[in-house]
Amino acid sequence: MGRRQAREGALRMLYSWDIRHANSYLERSTFETELLLEEDDRDFMAALVEQIINNIDAYDAIIAACLKGWKLGRLPVIDRNILRIALAELSAEEPTPRRVVVNEAVELAKLYAASDAHKYIHGVIGNLMPKSES
Repeated sequence: MGRRQAREGALRMLYSWDIRHANSYLERSTFETELLLEEDDRDFMAALVEQIINNIDAYDAIIAACLKGWKLGRLPVIDRNILRIALAELSAEEPTPRRVVVNEAVELAKLYAASDAHKYIHGVIGNLMPKSES
């Protein structure tokens, strides 16, 4: 459960960051104490958020190219950040296995996004990276 909670923490941090229109200080300690994460999971969460923020333009361009019938700016903030988390995990030096990324993104969407957003998110993640690369 630790990694799932770390992803939830990352989603909360990114949501807060996105709502404040970037360049805002992230209160990492607030999210860490709220979630009571182990040190490895706190580090995972922090690395994930940092990776996304440092690569936001590139990640958003990749995600935008995979959207069908939507523009990135029209996606709900939660959906957009779930996709960013998935892409970050798929793009990491040691990527998370594709099936785990898909499952975790769908679970986050079921918890935090609109009722059927998980279906759309699943489809977009399928377009982010060809299956042969996972």
